[in-house]
Amino acid sequence: ERLAALVRLAEHIGRAEMPTPSLVSISIFDTAARHVELFQDKFSEEDRRVLAEALDRLPDEDPFRLLAGVRTDAAISAQRLANQIRTRDVSDWTLEGTGLDGALASVKAESESALGNTRTARLARARLIRDAMRIAEVGEKYAEVWGNPAAIDAMYDELEAGDYGVFARSMAGVYGKLSQVDTEARAKLNALRAWASGETETLELPERNRR
Repeated sequence: ERLAALVRLAEHIGRAEMPTPSLVSISIFDTAARHVELFQDKFSEEDRRVLAEALDRLPDEDPFRLLAGVRTDAAISAQRLANQIRTRDVSDWTLEGTGLDGALASVKAESESALGNTRTARLARARLIRDAMRIAEVGEKYAEVWGNPAAIDAMYDELEAGDYGVFARSMAGVYGKLSQVDTEARAKLNALRAWASGETETLELPERNRR
């Protein structure tokens, strides 16, 4: 019952549909799954039934809401950053509270240099605003290839090449790593569901992919 409660907590936290809560949700779920694997011989049929009911609360399409979180994160980041480019100095740009704040630091110097030239600053600011708004497009593109490692790698190459602007290039690896985390968590969820429902007799959680 305690482990089922952890699963229910993971589902509740994931409802925020932002990357950080979704990652917390996955972490809590992983803790529960590992404990079930370790102590599976102690579970009665009733224990498995209660666990199966808790697992059913996780939606099939996006169990930890990480995909929804990435799309929300990208849309919010795009709008916030575009507004800050219009009204703030480069040093004051921030995406705190989103999954992209760390990546933003890597392009601040480049942006400051572009805006420092008084003859071209107006055009540079317009270009940076356009590039910022493309972050939302990147979020939608990642949603299209979510869970597909080959397509994620191809997307990474496009971002690195600058096809989606300077900000997307600096953030190329962030959402791809989140997709991998989500894929691994879903594989554990599928294994746990199969065991809890009686489809499999022994629970063996898949190992983490080190790619």
